[in-house]
Amino acid sequence: MRNSSDKNYLEYDISEVIIGNGGKQLLYEAFATLCNPGYEVLIPTPCYVSYADQIRLTGARAVFVPTTEENEFIPRLEDVQKLWNPKVKVLVINSPCNPTGAVFPRKETKRIMDFLIENETFVVTDEVYEYLLYNGAKHISPAALDPKYKPWCSCCQQFV
Repeated sequence: MRNSSDKNYLEYDISEVIIGNGGKQLLYEAFATLCNPGYEVLIPTPCYVSYADQIRLTGARAVFVPTTEENEFIPRLEDVQKLWNPKVKVLVINSPCNPTGAVFPRKETKRIMDFLIENETFVVTDEVYEYLLYNGAKHISPAALDPKYKPWCSCCQQFV
């Protein structure tokens, strides 16, 4: 097992780590922890098929943030702002994305993270495909982009 600081430039205390039997279980646990009935969760689309159902099980509502091939399936800050409202408590970032392979770029991720923190909105990151990178793409966990982001991120990662 590699040290998380070697892999994603992040260090966690053992009290900050939950180990599960797979990403699907851990993602559900993150949603169950962060969501209550009446909350909304923003999910860029196309997306992993289980997110919406996992969110629905918490009593929260999945709100889809459309992306397009023209923007390389990456949501822009403006896309998130259009759908954000006080009921939104979480945004999902799946990078590299299943099913599109899109990798969130640093600059846009920082813009989105700053907006979310300003609006007290958490981020659940699904990073289990971080080794499936193509055409020179580079993965970085949103929590590693700035120390102020880490407390707002719940990261689902696979350590091998």
